[in-house]
Amino acid sequence: MNKKAAQCGLFAAALVLGLLPGCGTKTETAAPAESSSASGVSGTFEGEAAGIAGESNPVKVTLTLDNSVITDLTLPPLK
Repeated sequence: MNKKAAQCGLFAAALVLGLLPGCGTKTETAAPAESSSASGVSGTFEGEAAGIAGESNPVKVTLTLDNSVITDLTLPPLK
């Protein structure tokens, strides 16, 4: 993945998960932390918002955290 695509993906994830929580539908599911001594956030979080073409082209992002460390990020393919 080139640098521009990676930056675009991270920006899209930030918009969906943080800056636009009132746009579109946002669902959030968190898996329980495996260890009670974990001090960070753990779980899988999903976000969805209207894309450039509006509701007909939604952007869906899935982010997985383990003790506040990003372990997985799923973005839609870039066209």
